[in-house]
Amino acid sequence: QLQGECSHCGGELDIVEAGPGEQKKAPEDESDEDIVDEEEPLPLEPMGIVILQGLVNRADLNGSLGELVEFDGKRGRWQVRVAGHEDQPMNLKEENLRAISEDEFLKMQEEMEQQQGEEGDGAEEQEVGVEQVLRTRISGEGMSLTGLPPPGRIDRGPGENGNEFDIVMAEEPDGRIAARRVVQALKQKGVCLVETSAPQHMLESAFWEGEHLWNSGSFQHPMQGMEASPLEEELWKRILYQDEETAAWITEDLVAHVGLDTLAPLTKSLQNFANSLKVELREKMGLTFTTIWDCMLACYTGKRTYAFHLDNPQGSGDFGLPDNGLRLSFCYFLNPHWNPAAGSNDGGLDVYLTDPAAPPRSAEEARRAPRLRIAPHADTLAVFLSQRMVHQVIETKGDEIWLCLWMWCWDETVGCEFPTKMLERANQLQAGAGA
Repeated sequence: QLQGECSHCGGELDIVEAGPGEQKKAPEDESDEDIVDEEEPLPLEPMGIVILQGLVNRADLNGSLGELVEFDGKRGRWQVRVAGHEDQPMNLKEENLRAISEDEFLKMQEEMEQQQGEEGDGAEEQEVGVEQVLRTRISGEGMSLTGLPPPGRIDRGPGENGNEFDIVMAEEPDGRIAARRVVQALKQKGVCLVETSAPQHMLESAFWEGEHLWNSGSFQHPMQGMEASPLEEELWKRILYQDEETAAWITEDLVAHVGLDTLAPLTKSLQNFANSLKVELREKMGLTFTTIWDCMLACYTGKRTYAFHLDNPQGSGDFGLPDNGLRLSFCYFLNPHWNPAAGSNDGGLDVYLTDPAAPPRSAEEARRAPRLRIAPHADTLAVFLSQRMVHQVIETKGDEIWLCLWMWCWDETVGCEFPTKMLERANQLQAGAGA
């Protein structure tokens, strides 16, 4: 998926009709005069084959094939087995389904097989060049802890009552002033720690829902179902999802399937909070984005050390990757059982406090920088610059689980060009090596 729609596209920010984590474009006016003679659409029937269309929250599934199971009259939706997601049928509206004939289905299958064959032909050549680029910057093996200096001192960390916040939303009388203060902190330090002041019962319910998703096997590979090309999947896995072998995206489909009375509105609140920063970010920092992703629920547990990395390791020349479009990273912790008296911050986050005006020049420079240590305490929101602030989930040691919601603000136009530019950079490296 090197051109056209990107697997992470999430729609516009102008929300017209919002379900949990859903962004929709305003409908355009239509008139009967615009309608010319069209073929009568095939009826939707159980066991019929359909193409998915017009999905906003899961735009990555548009164009996918599915098989109709049955119609739910109460919900007004069809249950559909979507190719690649057969184990978890989706409930979709009729307007998002187009029935196709057997001839059209066979033709589509033939075209898909041909496309897969063409992609496979160049896979080995791509892999060598891309591997070279990935090793040059703060991502993947380029940030391996082997050979790096010890981490810098902890400049600021949790106190006896938990994290020390830059902003406490319950004490902010005006949301616009709060947004201004958040952006001020981002400009000065590259990171802002916010207590969102969610009610305790909501935090406990959110953790319970997340724990249930983890224990019920609802976590999947973060790229599963996004119909990404092998290259695109490998890039995002090696750069952004290094720590998350499995995760659960809080999407409309997941909410409809399992019901998330707390995680769904929490996701919506985080998206609204991110949207409230947009004007200040543009005016004070020249930082712009077009899309806010759905929240991704992550779980950290077991005896494990996590990756030291940048979410957007953009750089110039041979010493950086192309811009992947990520602008702002959010991490919201959901752990009411964290106890400051225990003296452990397993599953929390270290943010390395380098100069927020520019990316760190090297992994060594970032590693020596002082750290902001963030405990995984419920209701803690860390907001930081995706292109500037190196971070690392704190090592876990036991069976206890630590949950958080990750969310990113993204420049979709730039991000959708990322795989193509990555290949161009890899080809430049290969050409230089052969010269």
